[in-house]
Amino acid sequence: MKNAHGCYPVTALACSGAWLLAGEGPFLRIYSRTSTTLKQSVAVFSETSIQGISLDTVDTNRILIWGGFYVAVLRVQGLSSESGALTIQFIVDSTKCADWILDGQFSHFVTDHPDKNETYSAALVTAHNALLLLQIDSSSWAVTVKVATSQSKSILYCARLSWEAPDRILIAAGTVFGQLLVWSASLKSSGVDAKLHKVFTGHEGSPFGLSISTSRTSKPSSNSLRLLGSCSDDRSIRLWDISDLSVLDVDPQAAADQASTSDGNTGFLSASTSSGHSKELVAQAMGHLSRIWGVEFLVDRVDSTSFELVTFGEDATCQYWWLEPTYDDQKGICTGVLEHQGYQDRHAGKHIWSHTLSNTSDGVFIATGGADGAITIQKQLAMGSSIAASTPAAGTGDHSTADQVLVPGKIRSYSFVTTDTILMASNEGEVYLAHLPLSVSSSSTFEANGLSWQHVCHEADFGGFSMTASVTSLSLVFLAGKSGSLFAYSPKSGFCKLLDGKRKAAGIFARRSPEHEHRSPTAVCLLARLGDPVAELIEIPFEDHPNTRHARLTIPDGEVISTFAILPGLTDARQIATGFRSGRIALYEATFNTSLEPTTPTPTPPILDQQIHSDAITDIATIPKPNNPHHIFTCRDGSYSIHTLAPTGLIKQHQLSIPLMTEASQILSSPTAGLLIAGFHRKSFTLWSATTEQHLLSIPCGGSNRSWTYCPDPSDPGRGGTLAWTQGSSLLLRTEMPDPTVVRINSGSHGREIKAVAVSPVDSAVGRLVATGAEDTDVKLRRVTDPRAGGGVALQCVRTLRRHNTGVQCLAWSGDGEYLVSSGGCEELFVWRVRALAEGEVGVVCEGVCPFVSEGGDLRVMDLVVERHEGSGLRIVACRSDGSVCVYSYELEGKGWSWDWVGRYGAGCLMGINSLGGLGGNVYLTTGTDGHGAVLELTEGEGGAEVKDVEWKGRFKIHQNAVHAAEVLEWSGDTHLLLSGGDDNALSISLLRGSGQSVATLTIPRAHAAALTALQVFDADTEKGRVLVMTAGLDQRIKLWEVRVEAARQGVDGVQVKRVENKYTPVADVASICSWREGKEVVVLVSGVGWDVWRVNVRDRESG
Repeated sequence: MKNAHGCYPVTALACSGAWLLAGEGPFLRIYSRTSTTLKQSVAVFSETSIQGISLDTVDTNRILIWGGFYVAVLRVQGLSSESGALTIQFIVDSTKCADWILDGQFSHFVTDHPDKNETYSAALVTAHNALLLLQIDSSSWAVTVKVATSQSKSILYCARLSWEAPDRILIAAGTVFGQLLVWSASLKSSGVDAKLHKVFTGHEGSPFGLSISTSRTSKPSSNSLRLLGSCSDDRSIRLWDISDLSVLDVDPQAAADQASTSDGNTGFLSASTSSGHSKELVAQAMGHLSRIWGVEFLVDRVDSTSFELVTFGEDATCQYWWLEPTYDDQKGICTGVLEHQGYQDRHAGKHIWSHTLSNTSDGVFIATGGADGAITIQKQLAMGSSIAASTPAAGTGDHSTADQVLVPGKIRSYSFVTTDTILMASNEGEVYLAHLPLSVSSSSTFEANGLSWQHVCHEADFGGFSMTASVTSLSLVFLAGKSGSLFAYSPKSGFCKLLDGKRKAAGIFARRSPEHEHRSPTAVCLLARLGDPVAELIEIPFEDHPNTRHARLTIPDGEVISTFAILPGLTDARQIATGFRSGRIALYEATFNTSLEPTTPTPTPPILDQQIHSDAITDIATIPKPNNPHHIFTCRDGSYSIHTLAPTGLIKQHQLSIPLMTEASQILSSPTAGLLIAGFHRKSFTLWSATTEQHLLSIPCGGSNRSWTYCPDPSDPGRGGTLAWTQGSSLLLRTEMPDPTVVRINSGSHGREIKAVAVSPVDSAVGRLVATGAEDTDVKLRRVTDPRAGGGVALQCVRTLRRHNTGVQCLAWSGDGEYLVSSGGCEELFVWRVRALAEGEVGVVCEGVCPFVSEGGDLRVMDLVVERHEGSGLRIVACRSDGSVCVYSYELEGKGWSWDWVGRYGAGCLMGINSLGGLGGNVYLTTGTDGHGAVLELTEGEGGAEVKDVEWKGRFKIHQNAVHAAEVLEWSGDTHLLLSGGDDNALSISLLRGSGQSVATLTIPRAHAAALTALQVFDADTEKGRVLVMTAGLDQRIKLWEVRVEAARQGVDGVQVKRVENKYTPVADVASICSWREGKEVVVLVSGVGWDVWRVNVRDRESG
């Protein structure tokens, strides 16, 4: 059994030039920052995760690594070069220290001591505030770990050390009770002299992060100022003055113990009771939505008097802060206001566990590692004076035109003519044109009143009301007014009237016709009028207004057009798709007249009218595919769908909600980012890539309940674009592009603990998919790639399903792999249809939502059995947290649900349910928190009740308390083998005969050192009476057991159990295991906080 691959929280980071070093579980992994590829990976510790990495600034190839009680020193040859091979050598093997290590650092001073073996290479600080000195013999590489100071009784939650001189170390420590201690250690030949300098109190929670700044010059006195930054689970950031390091005590540990155990000091103190040290609190601020894990002072600017810092939180964001302190000579204190400068979203779910800073010629880059297993590198935000320097001045246009005026009156409507030109109609009926200055592209909001506008014309029809739409690729804008007349403007042909009207315009939409080798590009405008059952369709060849063509479309009764699109076609009969606010779609075969006069075209009725969404359709696009084009629709509810067209209508192949998007508005296609969807998340405009499932940009604009228009970059919409929107009485513009400095290493996994995992049958149409569900409410589908392609097992995320509002509890596939059933809290139970799309894509649709909910609606659906039922439906047997079992039928054709059986086991929570095969298909086994198993049967009963009661056949004890995992095998005849693990750390093997009439159980106590939470049965051979079982527990051990069974013998006399493997897994809180067969090997996926893939070679065991 060997480890093949894994995705773990990134708990340590360090940067060395072009290389990024990451601690992922016990592995040190070295990535190239430019190519993001993994260059080297080595297991530093055997059973401990890496929690810190420190680089030697003198010998740049040396690395100090620690985790838990262990420390190691490595030499990596090649770190100084941006290319070439990397060679890892252990200078100091994993060495156990006396206590948990919180921080470590190499000395960055070059010593001239004649005997370098008398100097110390590195220092460590432990969880009990003791200083450890690491001495390395340069000739033999022997290591000596010296306990330099005594330890305190009070435990620390964080510590930070800094080498001030070759013989002096400054330490800052945060205790569990909220105190901050600043002390130093002088390294002398006679011993270590420790002195306490500061004791700060004020945090209302335990401090989790500390940072020591360099000295700055304060205003106006030019005094030297040095700060200590701290952050806590009280969500506050505090800065303390540590410029004066006078001695308070010669025994820091005793002082810490006295402070933590003194009367009235058993909890957390407020700043007002800080024992006279409140004057040294320079500034404080509240930040983040939850606990703050880390704080870091940013790299100094030359002659800077300000402080810049960044904090890292449980909310997975980086928050930026700026401080300009001032010193009061009379009071002798330094004060300032800690100003929030902005934030960056870094990771999915929760927690930034690690970070590192890199100062380059292009600026300061910050790398963060998250609980999702991903690494994000991004340039720091501009702060303080940098922001003012980058803000453009209004009215500084870069184009000069004749007849330039300021816009009078109120702006009514507007559209982009080109990417740098905008056309506007005022409330007085004036039409203006403006060129956008280059300063708009500086990612800062620009007010259009500062632009220079060129007057185009006056049109009385636009007085008080107007609407616009444009095709920027053809430099053409359509306008409509209160009479419903249609106008057009282009820079070449000017302003002209296209169509007369008698009713007020209700909607105007413009599209470019699909590309065709025998047809020049055209612009098509759809105009709808209030109360008019017919919509006008006008087609204009490129910059040729007189040669227009006209068609009319019949609008279904009661519908309001919200968008339209032109579908690709080969004839003059254009296929037009219109979307309505009701969520319906209509298709037309529109034939255009060659002129507008003298005849009016006959309205074309729809050839298809179909409901496809529950809210307004906001955009339509078509993507060519080899066999059948994909038609994509976005919806105002924040979802998008993919349909194919069949003779019977549109067939939904895929529909998912878009993360962090409350309203989807526009579909775009990018050569670099794939399928893009633009829309709004609350009060911000956002751009999301459906291909990479990443958000590319966000523009605060107040939300979608205002006039707006977006013009993407014409060369690549993935590079951003310009948003224009109305705020109050002003027209604002902002050009935004994805941050080019963002580099993501590893796609990561869930942002919370994985609670459920299930693997689909390999012979399904979509191939083998692994579904994982987590506390972050997401369900991810991952495709298992060919293991021979890269030597390992790669799990590529192909879809993320977002429908649950609570953590996912269970996942189960149907036998054919076409349906996935997921369950969670609040009695959420969903049926997902999974299909193969063109070019290897996967389509997912949430087809069914269980309508049966209890009165409270707050129960968890803990486990499921999904079976094909009567050919056309699914039988779903669910156990719930109130001890009840519910059996539902879901019809695949009609999408209908029925509640067939219900049963109540008792007051406890049912944890799992399994089918007892071979007993007619209606017998099931439940396990619960009372440590018992219970057998139930689905019987027809009497009286023909709509919801029938299950018949309980019996119960039996298998564990001392809660049963966390159970698997049932059909063994021989009416005998079943039950394997289970529980809260009592035990593994139990039970033989069930019949429907539970006879049960014999063999229990392996202390199978794990903590609760056994997951198990998986594989390689079962009933003929040989042998089965392999893998178990996992909260002790982070995975164990392989061989169970041999002679069912003919009485009781458990024929059961023999042998443990054959015992391995450490970096995955904490293991909750589930799944497995699949690949040749002579079984691949096992262990999931919890991250996931781990193991390969078990069963070939030799089969022969034995």
